[in-house]
Amino acid sequence: MSYNLTGQLLVARTVEYDAENKTFSVTGTMNFYSVEVFPSVVITDVLIKILFPNYINEKDAYIEILDKQMNVITLFTLPKIINMRDEKMTPGLDTFINIRFPVTEEGEYIYRLRINGKKVFDYPLFIRHLKG
Repeated sequence: MSYNLTGQLLVARTVEYDAENKTFSVTGTMNFYSVEVFPSVVITDVLIKILFPNYINEKDAYIEILDKQMNVITLFTLPKIINMRDEKMTPGLDTFINIRFPVTEEGEYIYRLRINGKKVFDYPLFIRHLKG
């Protein structure tokens, strides 16, 4: 069965959830992250939005972080994908996760959303070395 699943990631300094109003606040969306030394640890929050307009069973989802050689350096498992929205809305799941991963060199790193092993969305983040 085709389920037309789509997803998006937004990498930021902080993501906060307001349970009363059922909204997310995102501060400091990122295209790059600066470090003073290598190795370092990158610390970000990631807003995750997954839409599935047609019926979907629970699916396994995760975010993997890839280095510039496209090697997976770490993996973060996400909650099962089930509809968390009002029945009148397009079925979907909105959540966020704090992600920390090691970096050893400057370059582009990829946050990759996978669902049942299939690539759904990539978000590039450039790691920049602040040369003192």
